[in-house]
Amino acid sequence: MGLFELESRVKKLESRWNKLCCYLRACLGISSTTGDPDLVLNQQGEWVNNGGGGSYYLYSENYDAGTFTPQSAAGLNSIAMSGLGAIASGDYSTAMGTETTAKSFSETSLGSLNTDYTPISATSFEPTDRLLVVGNGGSGNPSDAFTILKNGKTAIGIDNFETTTSLSKLQVNGVVSTSISTINSNTALDSTNITSVILVDNKSYSVDIILPDSSEMIFNGMTGRITIKSTNAYNVLRLITILPFGGELIDNASSFVFTTDYESIELVTDSKDWWIIK
Repeated sequence: MGLFELESRVKKLESRWNKLCCYLRACLGISSTTGDPDLVLNQQGEWVNNGGGGSYYLYSENYDAGTFTPQSAAGLNSIAMSGLGAIASGDYSTAMGTETTAKSFSETSLGSLNTDYTPISATSFEPTDRLLVVGNGGSGNPSDAFTILKNGKTAIGIDNFETTTSLSKLQVNGVVSTSISTINSNTALDSTNITSVILVDNKSYSVDIILPDSSEMIFNGMTGRITIKSTNAYNVLRLITILPFGGELIDNASSFVFTTDYESIELVTDSKDWWIIK
C-alpha cells in the first residue's frame, strides 16, 4: 500500500468518525429509565459518561452536576427545546424556555416557569385548554404573563387562566392605559386624531366636534368607545356641540349639545348611527 492510498483511507476514516460524532451528539443525552444524562457534552467539549441506561431524549444544554433538570418531549410529535427542564407532554405541543410545560394538545409554552395545570385533553382539541402561555415565574414561584385559550379568550397577568368563568374575551389583571387628547377648537375626528378619551376646552370659544364615519369605527361586529368630556363649567356663550358624520344620528337626533358643568358622554356605534351609553 502506497503512502498516497494510506493517506486517502485515513481521511475517509476521519470523515466517518466525524459523522458518527455528530450522530452521537444528536441522539445521546437523557436516560428515560433514570432521568439522568447518559452521555453529555460538558463546557470543555468533552463527552461525560454519567452511567445511566435505557433510551434517550435529545438534550442540548451543558451538564452542570447537582442542578441538572432534563428536557422531556413525551407527547406525540412534541418538541422540548432550549433552556432547562422544558416539558412538552401534550401531543403536538411545544415547550421552550426554562421549566416551561405544555401539557395540552397543540399547546405552546414560552418563557420561564409557567403555572402547572391538568388539561382536559393531551390528545385532542378542547376549547378551554391552553393554546399559548408565556411564563414569567422564577425561583420556584410559577407565574403566567400572558395566556390564550383555545376558545380565543386571552389574559394578561392572570395565573391559571383556564379556570376563568368570565365571558369576557380579554381579561387583564391591572390597569389598562388608554389614549387621551385635548381639543379647544372645531375638530373633525378621523383616524389621524381620534383617541379613546377626548377632553374639550371651551373656556374661550364654542367647540363643534364632528364624529367620524361610523362605518369606519366597526369591524367584525366590534366597535370602540369614544368618551368626550368638558373641562369647564357650562356657558351658553361657549357651547360644546357633537355632530355626527353625514346623515347619521346621535340617539336619533341630528346633534348633541352639552348643557351641564363638566359634562361627559360615552358613544358607541352600530356602523349606521351613534348611541349614548352614559
